[in-house]
Amino acid sequence: MRLRALSLAALLCLPAGGAAVAQSRLLGDGATLYQAHSLRRGDIFPGYEGIPAEAQILVLEVSRAAGGGDFWLVPGTEDLAAETVVQLFPRDGGAGVLLAWQSADPARRDRLQLRGFDRAGWTEPAEIELPWLLAGAPAPRFAITTDTVRTVDADGAAVASRRDVVHCFWWGTADGSPTLLYRAAFVVDGRAITLSAALDLGVLDTESAISTPAPDLVLSSLALRAQGEASRVAVAFLGARSGRFLTFDLQVLPDELVDLADRARGHIIDLGATLYPGDIVLLAEAARAEIQAMAAALHPAAAAHAANGTRDLIAAEDGSLPLDTLAGKARGHIIDLVSAPVRGGVAREAPSARSLLLEALQAEGNEPGAHLLHSVKVRAVGSWVLPPVASAPLITRVASEADLLTVAWRSAEHELSYFELGLPVQLEPRRLPLERVSLEEALALLEQRLADR
Repeated sequence: MRLRALSLAALLCLPAGGAAVAQSRLLGDGATLYQAHSLRRGDIFPGYEGIPAEAQILVLEVSRAAGGGDFWLVPGTEDLAAETVVQLFPRDGGAGVLLAWQSADPARRDRLQLRGFDRAGWTEPAEIELPWLLAGAPAPRFAITTDTVRTVDADGAAVASRRDVVHCFWWGTADGSPTLLYRAAFVVDGRAITLSAALDLGVLDTESAISTPAPDLVLSSLALRAQGEASRVAVAFLGARSGRFLTFDLQVLPDELVDLADRARGHIIDLGATLYPGDIVLLAEAARAEIQAMAAALHPAAAAHAANGTRDLIAAEDGSLPLDTLAGKARGHIIDLVSAPVRGGVAREAPSARSLLLEALQAEGNEPGAHLLHSVKVRAVGSWVLPPVASAPLITRVASEADLLTVAWRSAEHELSYFELGLPVQLEPRRLPLERVSLEEALALLEQRLADR
């Protein structure tokens, strides 16, 4: 065993030994395998007395294709509290990793910890704060999506960089009731981290109240389903304001679409300086032509849909809006119109009254990708009344399109009851005996039903 010290955080390294169950794995450059483990210090570093033997620490295992490898203590995990790995992300194009984890320490439950590792060792720590975490609430939940964005390298050439988005969900409080909060962390190439503002998803719970659900029902209701490559997350939870089950579709917008919407806004302001409000029809047609020309990076159907839809939006105005307000409205309308990933075409859905954009501008000097505008479209999909027979804790599953929902609970020692919301009216719960199948098998069957719909 070799000991390497960095101030108070010791880096421990020893030859790779017996196998351990990894919480996350990543294959990097040169077939280097990274694995993150949660282990007792006494089990992995028995000869080192600087940390109590019973301390549950995080260890990064680095195995090289040529043979051999090392175990590295993750700095910041030396206390007695256990940690849970959220994800390993590639860093520097695969030459290193970025590790995200959460601590069970009550004083640190309201944040996500991040630290990078490469040939030079560990980077400085970073944190994602999860403000207003409700005391006694379940641990925050996370979903990961991945896409690419256009950045500029050191020579000024345009390159495609990987963007991982950590979608963070946790229970806070509003007006004395639990509410679901959301924040996105945008990570470009495992190095540049940009945080969105924290959003109270409960503010989109605008349905008329039918009941006040018990807090334990609300706090056990969250369901997530990430479509990593589609950059979407389906979310379902029981709204404390209305007493209804709500579902949302969260989509990380492609940077081509955000760039198009921003440039269209600027062009509308430029064109409108001479055409608005005197000739709205000519402004609308000129804007259509400009957007069609600018949208070369989009799928042709998406480009035409955005151009024609913006023309129709402007032509319907009466000239009473200020020009910059009209241009901003057109920007949002373009994003609403092109609501599916632009490389796959366009979803012709009506803009939702219960939708919004959550945007975060990457700071100057935060490379790669300085000045990127990261955007998540939050769109309400469904709202259903949960019959009062359901009891906590709930076991909830949501479909990938957020249009179907399964809500289950243990109604007896050997019985699982459930509703399938989004299907034709179902007034009575289905009941599944657990004498012939285990609870895990029953939930897998419900999951399969949801996937097949």
